[in-house]
Amino acid sequence: MNAAPRPLDVGRGLDLALLIYRRHFVALAVAMAIAVVPLGLLTLTPRPWGLIGIFLQTIVLAGITPGVATLIVSDVRTGVEPTVMSVWRRLAPMLGGLVLTVGIAYVLAVVSIVLLVVPFLLLVVWWQLVGEVVVIERLTFFDAMGRSRNLVQGAYWRVLGYLILSELITGAATGILAAAPTATAAQFGVHVAATTAIGDALTIAARVLVAPVGALLMALLYFDLRMRHDGSDIAAMLDALPAAAVAGAPR
Repeated sequence: MNAAPRPLDVGRGLDLALLIYRRHFVALAVAMAIAVVPLGLLTLTPRPWGLIGIFLQTIVLAGITPGVATLIVSDVRTGVEPTVMSVWRRLAPMLGGLVLTVGIAYVLAVVSIVLLVVPFLLLVVWWQLVGEVVVIERLTFFDAMGRSRNLVQGAYWRVLGYLILSELITGAATGILAAAPTATAAQFGVHVAATTAIGDALTIAARVLVAPVGALLMALLYFDLRMRHDGSDIAAMLDALPAAAVAGAPR
């Protein structure tokens, strides 16, 4: 009798996320930059465009970031070399449904705070894998939310742990980069306008370079939960791939 597939623990998941990040850094960073840079620049324009940019950046990147990461992990699983063109060729047709589905999930979670219908944190964890479901299983809206909840069932605390780690990675790195110019200005007397511009540029850079790490981690968790439902093991599958697919993966 075959042993049950082992869960992908947070430490192993982070190791794999960093391996994929290093091996496919160019494709990941450029694919992210295509969306992040224009939206980031729009947020810097005068009102009302700047406010519109902030809104679009929040909603659109909430869908695009997991979308890009999930497609790259999907390619790595099958031993295919991901490229910027291959990622966006698949992502573009589903972009509207992806962004709307993730946006609706966020809005409903926020509304739950006001109505006190379902605890906010519970909904956030239930629907944490909505973006990944849209990209891989082509479900949208409430079908995607239901599928995400089904995958999370029985693994709530593990998903929450992944989510906390993902947010810590992104938040800590972004915060450090954003605060660096201000600290430099205080130390060396650099002009405030210059430090503001540098801080804005570093914030955009963080969304391109750092946010994908957390997204890769969540994508790996999605595939792990999905494959465990099917009786498979993503850690074992990644270990079985050629070295070219995931450089340096443990054997």
